[in-house]
Amino acid sequence: MDALGIDIGSTNIKVVLVGRDGTTLAAAQHPLTWTRHGDVAEQDASALWDAVLAALGDVAASAGEGGLADVGAVGSCGQYSSIVPVDGAGLPLAPMRLYFDQRGTGHCFEILGRHEEAFLTWVDRHPIPPVGGGLALGHLLGFQLDQPDLHQRVAAYLEPVDYVTARLTGTLAATQGSMFASQLIDNRTLGTTRYDDELVAMAGVDASRLPRLLEVGATVGEVRSEVADAIGLRAGVAVLTGMTDSCAGAQATGAGQRGRIGVAIGTTGVVLSAVTWWRLLRRDPLLLSQILLPLLYFAPLMAVFGSQISDGEVSRFSAAGVASAFVLIVTSFAASLAWLTVSAEDAPDLITSAPVSRDQIDNAKAFAEVGDTVKAGQAVC
Repeated sequence: MDALGIDIGSTNIKVVLVGRDGTTLAAAQHPLTWTRHGDVAEQDASALWDAVLAALGDVAASAGEGGLADVGAVGSCGQYSSIVPVDGAGLPLAPMRLYFDQRGTGHCFEILGRHEEAFLTWVDRHPIPPVGGGLALGHLLGFQLDQPDLHQRVAAYLEPVDYVTARLTGTLAATQGSMFASQLIDNRTLGTTRYDDELVAMAGVDASRLPRLLEVGATVGEVRSEVADAIGLRAGVAVLTGMTDSCAGAQATGAGQRGRIGVAIGTTGVVLSAVTWWRLLRRDPLLLSQILLPLLYFAPLMAVFGSQISDGEVSRFSAAGVASAFVLIVTSFAASLAWLTVSAEDAPDLITSAPVSRDQIDNAKAFAEVGDTVKAGQAVC
């Protein structure tokens, strides 16, 4: 069984026909344009779909005598944190708001103003707090609050891969992965197929306009007959859920394996690598001493806190004292791991060459780590 892959970029649509042995049988691409002025960054979603059809047609034409007759499945990946408002048939009702679009940022910061617990709640569950900056949550709130007449006509707000899947199948659906930038899913549970009710309520998002969530890798439906006939597909070809281009890049390059790294160079650049504390500690054992030494210093304090002294002699250990010492040590250990995240680098040359200041890098890492450190302290108190 052959397969079709569709890559939805910001400036190009790419389609590839892959044989059952993994060889590339045919490929094509069609350019896209988008507009940007001030806080606005948009793309014509209808033109995007036309480019998908054109690229599919080109692949069919260059596939040889058999064409697409052996295709049994279609998959897609693409840019994300961009939103298309669609009607019940999956047709766009307005231009796609791209991940450069800043118009919903103010609405995101209003969430933090309304709910003092919002920051840590999002860090705990998502883990990106609602700060806008082009994330899809800002687009959702922008359409809903700033264009209420449009919002009333919307059946669902879709990410690009889910929009193309909807045009292929007629089914409005998404996954935990494709809706990551909506910031409305508790990502502590992988494979979830539901939005987090508390995050949705705190954000003020109209849940009735969110697409149904399917399991990652599930079959969304079959290619609609009019689309299949137009490009020469047989009836019954399955369309699988799409994924973000970053996830696709990590899968394709094996970036989750030891010693492997992936690099995606498009409208934006992404470096993909799996980094763990243990990997950093193996590379630099001195880091371990800097984590464990503070615990060693606390050992005498644990004996003091845990002991009950009477007439100058230690009579027995106090449970309350031992618990207090344990809290002190565990909190210190959590702080040490936070220090490791902020201070250690898995790719120092890359960090040095990043087009941001050292303070911005340190602040970003501290921002990412503070939630886990606070949670660790809360867990033992």
